[in-house]
Amino acid sequence: MEVLVGVALMGICVAVLLGLVADNLRLTRKLTERNKTVFAAINKTEEAFLGILGDRFERVGDEKVWRGKTSEGLPWKVVERTSKEFEKVLVYDVTLPKIHLLGVHVQK
Repeated sequence: MEVLVGVALMGICVAVLLGLVADNLRLTRKLTERNKTVFAAINKTEEAFLGILGDRFERVGDEKVWRGKTSEGLPWKVVERTSKEFEKVLVYDVTLPKIHLLGVHVQK
């Protein structure tokens, strides 16, 4: 009887341990995906700042809008507009899935 209780407790401990490992793997996968998206947003912000997004933009009013997909297939959008407060300041809004960098200011 004591052996049966010991085996049952050991089985419960193993099940809890496997559940914790599975949760850790799930969180690691989510963080890896999130990091890829954040780095892609930073990359697109830097490309907009350096002016290397190219000439394939659409003009919406006084804004320039670039769209595309990253090498991982994430859709992105960059909007460039002139600041309302200062004429010599450009403002970039970078959007990727679940990431929005709004109002990145750059002096012309």
